[in-house]
Amino acid sequence: MRYWSSPIPLMAAVFVLCALTGAAARADFLPGSALNPDGTLASKPKNPNDTPEAQSRPEFTIQNLDYLVTPGFTVLLESSADSKIPLAGPPPGEGVKGVTSTIELGNLTHGTVGNWSDVAQYVNVTDANGTKHGRIYYSSDPEDATKGDTGTVLDTISANLAGNTGMASPLTTDNIVFLLERGKGNSGDSGAGEADTDQKYLTDNVTYNLHSDPPGTANPDLSTPEPASLVLSGIGLAALAGAGGWRHWRKSVLVS
Repeated sequence: MRYWSSPIPLMAAVFVLCALTGAAARADFLPGSALNPDGTLASKPKNPNDTPEAQSRPEFTIQNLDYLVTPGFTVLLESSADSKIPLAGPPPGEGVKGVTSTIELGNLTHGTVGNWSDVAQYVNVTDANGTKHGRIYYSSDPEDATKGDTGTVLDTISANLAGNTGMASPLTTDNIVFLLERGKGNSGDSGAGEADTDQKYLTDNVTYNLHSDPPGTANPDLSTPEPASLVLSGIGLAALAGAGGWRHWRKSVLVS
């Protein structure tokens, strides 16, 4: 009891507790959430923030933001064995929140990220005027002239690390969330354009419109999402997922 006879240690303990509590709260923010200068969640309108598309050329783009962001990564997947990962939001909605995935983080650990289509990394940088602001590094998997994949999106990230402040390859300890990308046709792209432009990602207070490549010659047919992308409920749906007609039913519903 004598240890607490002085108010100074008590105040210090309260300060440390508050600091830890604040840090924990910030860690709970989704990647890309807008922040105030003190690190608290900012009030930001939920209008789509159009992130540059990583088309066949270029496969790497940068977008500067006029607000600070929660650092982390949003990953668009071509497919996944994790059934809890939602399909990226379609128009006219505000998007879908990404989710964490031990399965996809396990793929990262083992270097088996062939289903990772696009990665958006949110960082904070300081410009030449001393102003700190958010930035998005957006990477897509490298392709050849026929739009066939020649590597993974991690190869594109590695090739662009030099000279880009704060850019890094994702680690399993980072704040990473996942979404399944919408296939060509689901977002109004008939094949004439380069990107499926309605991959909407909703953070805690900002909606991002993440552009993605349509499938190339070496990519799977994304117009028919994998059954693993569905959140199955009930024994009847689980049984239907194994039926041969399931994929045909999904395609007729989702392809516009």
